Amino acid sequence: MLNDIDQALVHHQAGRLQQAEAIYRRILRTRPDDADALHLLGVISHQVGDHARAIALIQRAIARRSNEPAFHSNLGEALRASGQLEAAVGAFRKALAINREFADAHGNLGAALIALGRRVEAIESLKQAVSINPDFLEAHMNLGNALKDQRQLEEAAACFARAIELNPAMVEAHVNLGNVLKRSGNTAAAQAHYEQAIRLRPELGEAHMNLAMLLAEQERFDEAKDALERVFQLTYGNELWNAPRFALSHGEETAPIRTTRFALINSAEHIEYLIDQGKLDSSFTSMAGAYRAVLGELAGVDDRSPITLTPGQSRRISGFYRKVIRFSDAPRIAPPAVNPKLDFRAIEDAYLASPVAVIHFDEFLSPVALRALYDFCLESTIFVGQARGGFLSSYMGTGFHCSLLFQIVEELKQCFPRLLGNQTLGNMWVYRYASEGEGVRAHTDEGSVTFNFWITPDEANLDPQRGGLLVYTKEQPLDWDWRKFNLDKDDPATQEEITDFLHSANSVTIPYRGNRALLFHSNLFHRSDYFHFKDDYRSRRMNVTLLFGERGTDVRLRYV
Repeated sequence: MLNDIDQALVHHQAGRLQQAEAIYRRILRTRPDDADALHLLGVISHQVGDHARAIALIQRAIARRSNEPAFHSNLGEALRASGQLEAAVGAFRKALAINREFADAHGNLGAALIALGRRVEAIESLKQAVSINPDFLEAHMNLGNALKDQRQLEEAAACFARAIELNPAMVEAHVNLGNVLKRSGNTAAAQAHYEQAIRLRPELGEAHMNLAMLLAEQERFDEAKDALERVFQLTYGNELWNAPRFALSHGEETAPIRTTRFALINSAEHIEYLIDQGKLDSSFTSMAGAYRAVLGELAGVDDRSPITLTPGQSRRISGFYRKVIRFSDAPRIAPPAVNPKLDFRAIEDAYLASPVAVIHFDEFLSPVALRALYDFCLESTIFVGQARGGFLSSYMGTGFHCSLLFQIVEELKQCFPRLLGNQTLGNMWVYRYASEGEGVRAHTDEGSVTFNFWITPDEANLDPQRGGLLVYTKEQPLDWDWRKFNLDKDDPATQEEITDFLHSANSVTIPYRGNRALLFHSNLFHRSDYFHFKDDYRSRRMNVTLLFGERGTDVRLRYV
């Protein structure tokens, strides 16, 4: 006959946590110092997310019986889940001091070290874990990711391949193996694993996105566009996607929405503009009205400062906020889209000879292409991203992937063969701003050549001597954490570091002009110049960026 602990373990291992917990508590009522019951009740607390209670219970168990490696390892797991990473490392090391062959503790230690950024140590621990237990799936995945981050791609691929052997339906392993194979140049195998991930989980946007970028790098742009649209629909689509009428009667239940007043203004103006242009049915007036009602309650709030709406405000717009209402491709046009009157050879020569790798030129696109791209940005509800700087954004995976853009990329690579001919397309985006402000703070791009151009007409710019871009003649050191200094560029401490670094740097300022293009080396720090535009929907400042090549490379070096 099973004793109490064994009965509880049967329920626990079967996932019947309430039944197991009841037995553990019953044991502790009669034996309050029972180390096994304290430990296992702590494990349940960890499993249901009460990590503080888990830590307290397992520490009590350890006080009663300190030589159990599982107690220390599970304490480490609760500490790791509560963000106490250094303490978690200490707990895992205590478990291993008791039992060096404890594969779970090696694996848990490796995961904690990865979270601390100590990947070399993590790799050692994770290799120990899979050596002791070759079927340790999670350890193979964590080891693969750590090796990938250390650019040990062949070993990383072997880890993900082993994970797939252990669980062929593990979608994350297929995606990660695809990523490693792509970086290794094995694009056909990478594509096969992305497609398998999509078959296993069709709604996984990451797999569609990675497949799209792989196709874009191979210049299979039509296929890439189709994959990007699937990403966009999965993330931002609902029943209102190109719906003929507005049919939502109430908002969806949602957590309070985090937004800016400018994002709400732009959303209301966008719907009103589309109705006025005959692109949306008049029934959508009630959607614009809901935005206007919320905005009326936010009078006096700064347009660009982040705000959290009340539950009532959030509910009124949640069914359509940051959802695609209208999306229509901007098709390719009869070429050329890029102005054929430009002297492309002279522009290339100027860039290659530039001591700071910054040049600009005007009348970049043909009038037809410029108008088509401008209308696409005005009419498609693609500005779903919100930056801490207060502006709105759309990237390749969030709608900025029309056919015309890929035509422009193709023509640019032909027009500038020395600059872009061998460079793959890394990203594309468009930013949209409030009527005046500072725009994007100083940062660098994760590429080799940044191609930027402006599409809002000049008459919208109220200060023609400003409103453009300022490029510093100083590169970001390649050993800096690029993600920190780009993605966290609005953090005050990060900005202070960047400002100190650029204190003595010279800079080049390019004033805003509609249809003006800039080329510069992506690793140069750059930021928006102060701008002041008319305050209406059509006049918002919009800049487009096309990013080519890999960070750390400078195409000019090939021509020195």
